[in-house]
Amino acid sequence: MKAVSRGIIISYTAKRNKEKFELRNRIQKTIQKLERDLQEEPQNIKIKEQLIIARHELNIEEQEEMVKNLRRAKQKNFEHANKPGRWLSFKLKKEREKRTIQQLQDEKGIYHSDLEKKKQIIYQYFQGLYKKEEVEEEYIRKYLEKEQTPIITEELKENLNRKITTGEVIQAIRSQKNNKTPGPDGLSGEFYKILEEILSPVMVDLYNEVLTNSSVPETWRDAIISLISKEGTDAKQIQNYRPISLLNSDYKIFATIIANRLKNVLNEYIYEDQNGFLPGRQIRNNLRTVIDILEYYEAHPEKQISLVFLDAQKAFDNLNWQFMIQQIY
Repeated sequence: MKAVSRGIIISYTAKRNKEKFELRNRIQKTIQKLERDLQEEPQNIKIKEQLIIARHELNIEEQEEMVKNLRRAKQKNFEHANKPGRWLSFKLKKEREKRTIQQLQDEKGIYHSDLEKKKQIIYQYFQGLYKKEEVEEEYIRKYLEKEQTPIITEELKENLNRKITTGEVIQAIRSQKNNKTPGPDGLSGEFYKILEEILSPVMVDLYNEVLTNSSVPETWRDAIISLISKEGTDAKQIQNYRPISLLNSDYKIFATIIANRLKNVLNEYIYEDQNGFLPGRQIRNNLRTVIDILEYYEAHPEKQISLVFLDAQKAFDNLNWQFMIQQIY
């Protein structure tokens, strides 16, 4: 699919550049002719007006080319042209500072500014965080049998595993948010929206092959990971950073399709007190439950009541995939 996309981009860009080049040439030739005509008839108002219009059109084309070059260079201002100075140096320094972890504290309480030391602290922390405790499959199986967790019907299972359609792909493409940083391949959600008619048939074939073979493309395993510090926390403590993974858009579109299928049935299998992240449920329902409990206690003070708040640290990071896979199958 990436090869198809690349071919489309190259073809479109070449055609557009050729059209732009031919248009500028036509305008320049028109200007040259009008200038000659004006020399012969300097008082001709009509020629003067045509020359003004032609020069304006050429100016617009040149400005568009300049904007394109600036965007490609990721520049925000053209005030100083190509001359570096204090202003540019200041802007670049501020940007680097915002995007750079200046210091990190290690386990011994020592602060480090050296790049290699900071990388080592980051690596060791997240290696420990994502290290999973091995659990025997037999233990997981017995636990699941004892708890008797809900199991979906065969009919629903077949429906969830059905072939992906063009309509689902287009719906998922259109639901992608704009102005989001793309993954390693550089293809944004807007790219797929513009070319949805051409790419959707190819994507349908790819996604159904993934479902059939239970194997994903290698590019879906790629990500650009950035560490973002939590607001209001000490930026020198590595535990106050959360990793953000920038994934390729074709993978996110596939994940959206699967999520859309699942959310239609989750309410039937997840207990009604779980009100977060589910369609048709609101977290305010839980707040109402807490208020009801407090009001009940005020009316019945002889009762013994406890409200317990549990916050699982790094809950999503500590998910046991052995458990999840056994639960699914």
